[in-house]
Amino acid sequence: MPCCLIWWESKQILCGWFGGKNLLCLIWWESKHILCGWFGGKNLLCLIWWESKQIICGWFGGKNLLCLIWWESKKILCGWFGGKNLLCLIWWESKHILCGWFGGKNLLCLIWWESKQIICGWFGGKNLLCLIWWESKKILCGWFGGKNLLCLIWWESKQILCGWFGGKNLLCLIWWESKQILCGWFGGKNLLCLIWWESKQILCGWFGGKNLCLIWWERKQILVLDLM
Repeated sequence: MPCCLIWWESKQILCGWFGGKNLLCLIWWESKHILCGWFGGKNLLCLIWWESKQIICGWFGGKNLLCLIWWESKKILCGWFGGKNLLCLIWWESKHILCGWFGGKNLLCLIWWESKQIICGWFGGKNLLCLIWWESKKILCGWFGGKNLLCLIWWESKQILCGWFGGKNLLCLIWWESKQILCGWFGGKNLLCLIWWESKQILCGWFGGKNLCLIWWERKQILVLDLM
């Protein structure tokens, strides 16, 4: 028994109850569709289509859904969906942004931005501070798979690793235009700097408890060793 059903110059307005469902306000207004209230036993605060924009605010199907919006090819979801705490899921002119939690995983920020992919937070129970693909560059900062990994970067054919990997204390591992640079510790060995630079290999620091500087330079090998 609807309380109020109105057509007004191509506008249709329904307020009240329909089919035993508590429906506060259902409106079509010049190609705009607005639904406020409850539908099918679901608490639905606001469902709107407005000039190709779709906006849902409230609850749908027993899921706490704060805001789901399509706005000129942009899709925005804020709230909870399917029992998952999802703060913000956005598609914005080919950009994909996810902030919050998804599937029981604490995921602070997941973004695709004009072919760039950025993940900041946690994914799959792994503490992952920042994972980024940016115009063929890949950047990983944080922890992955229980390994303390401060920064892993691929940048225009360059690979940079700073931090720890596999329980090894590794300060900096770099590949840079055919150059490979390793600074820090690897496999429990205190290794200050290991470098390959245009066919040159340079190792300075400690290896196996020995104070060592080992250099290959244009087929010459130089070893400085201090057993103390």
